Amino acid sequence: MDTLLKISIFGAAVDVLPWFAYDISETGQKSMIRVIRIRTIVEDRNNPDRDEASYIEGCEAIIKARKYYGLEKMQVPHHSIITKARELPSGTPEEKAARFEAIKEARQKIEDAKAYNEEIEIADFVMRELNRFDTDFGKKQYELCKMIVDGGEEHFFEKHKEINDLARALPESDVKEERTWRKQEIKNAKQLERSEKLAREYYPRGVDYDPDKAQRAFDMPDSTREEAKIRRRAMKQANTEQNMYTAYASPYLAAVRTLDLYEGYKDLDSLISGYDSTVTQRKARLDAERAEQERLAAERKLEKERYEAEKKLKKKR
Repeated sequence: MDTLLKISIFGAAVDVLPWFAYDISETGQKSMIRVIRIRTIVEDRNNPDRDEASYIEGCEAIIKARKYYGLEKMQVPHHSIITKARELPSGTPEEKAARFEAIKEARQKIEDAKAYNEEIEIADFVMRELNRFDTDFGKKQYELCKMIVDGGEEHFFEKHKEINDLARALPESDVKEERTWRKQEIKNAKQLERSEKLAREYYPRGVDYDPDKAQRAFDMPDSTREEAKIRRRAMKQANTEQNMYTAYASPYLAAVRTLDLYEGYKDLDSLISGYDSTVTQRKARLDAERAEQERLAAERKLEKERYEAEKKLKKKR
């Protein structure tokens, strides 16, 4: 359980930490959620068991961003249009109905304009993320992460001095996200020296970490006291190895994740190509499930009516 919790917390932290530097508005929260949804489907693009709902949400985030990016915001109607609608006569039923529709229409105009402008703001945020590797900062960040990953899981730390220089040479941008990424890359670069020391101490013959060991320990039988004792010992050992590997490989894993995003963002059209078919299949399945539920409900209702009729017939006899 400790291992599963730590892995979940680490994964969530990687997504959330870059946003702590912002004064987050409601629109900002929606923007970050859409970026996280996109990152999720990018990272799961080669997973045959990807979550269908997450895939649809991620695709829609990309499609909406492309639709609204670069558009001009519209003028939001003043609240006085609602006041004017309320001043309409309401002496007859027809006038009341007309007044009600006018108020409803006025409110809808304001909400539609606000929603339209919000989509433009969100699109700007999302497209900045999708185009992050086209900027000068993004290109240098890619170069830095590639240098780490090119060393491989067992040698990524060997060029730590050169990597440190690259991290400190990253542009000091005015963009909040890039300033946050720069701090993180410098922190990862500093971590390389520690990774080198841990490699000498714990992996002198090469990295032999088994990522499935924790799951195998978790699945061990514990029906007897002796089995439970063996299982706890195995889980503790797997947890220790997991923590050690995470401490050792965290700069490498962070760089791998950045490069994975780079590859995914380069081919978004291919990524979202299955959106229409997925939506169609999901709708068909949900419609079939709804129809089955309605059929079962109708059968239960008919059975209840039959039972009530038989009950009344017995009383008459």
